[in-house]
Parts: sequence; C-alpha cells; structure tokens
Amino acid sequence: MEAESSSVILKVLAFLVLFIGLVGLVVGIYTGKFRRKKLSQISAIEFITSLENVFIGKTQFLVVAGRPARVNLKLLDQNEGELRTLLDEELGVGEHPVHFDPAGLESGKYYLSLESNDTKILRRIHIEKV
Repeated sequence: MEAESSSVILKVLAFLVLFIGLVGLVVGIYTGKFRRKKLSQISAIEFITSLENVFIGKTQFLVVAGRPARVNLKLLDQNEGELRTLLDEELGVGEHPVHFDPAGLESGKYYLSLESNDTKILRRIHIEKV
C-alpha cells in the first residue's frame, strides 16, 4: 500500500513539474515576443546593407526612418578611426538611400557607424579592389 501511494505521489509531482515547465515556456515565448516588438518600436532607424557586406565598387545603403530623427553615418577604418562622414542630417519618415563610393580606399575591413537619437549600429564591411 505504501509503495502504491509513493508511486502516485511521484506521478503527481512529475505532472506538476511538467505543467510548471510548460507554463514557463509559454510565458517566456510570449514575453520574448512582446519584448522584441517593444524594442523595435523604440528604435526609429533601420540600416540596410547587403547580406555579405563585401563591396567592389559604388553602391548604396538604405536608412529607413520610422519617425523624424537626426542621423549620422560614418565610415571608420579597422581601428574604428573616422575616415569619412557619409550622412549627417535630419531625416524625415521614410527610406533614404546613401550613396557610397570606395574610391581612394584600400582593400580591407572597414566599419559603418550609424548613430541617431536612440540608435547606435556598428556594421563591419569589406572592400575589395579589383
């Protein structure tokens, strides 16, 4: 009799642990989605470059403003020293192409640094000379 009651108790405990784990998982997924959505609403700027970030010649980047914002985009060397300012202006809502010509730059790794009121993005790019 005692073995049966301890077996039932173990089954109930196992069920409770499983149930609490599932509830925790659901809550974690929900709050994770909420947190991501909330963070995307906080940031007013999106910075779009190619997936590979390898550039051979002239190209353009896209800055998307969800609300008006002051945006500063700089080209940095591999030690994060400033080389050029590509954009420094107040942008209205919408898409804003930024033209980039790597003429005068050597092949190698560089960084694009975008800063606005509430956004800081540092993206590594590679320039190849042919």
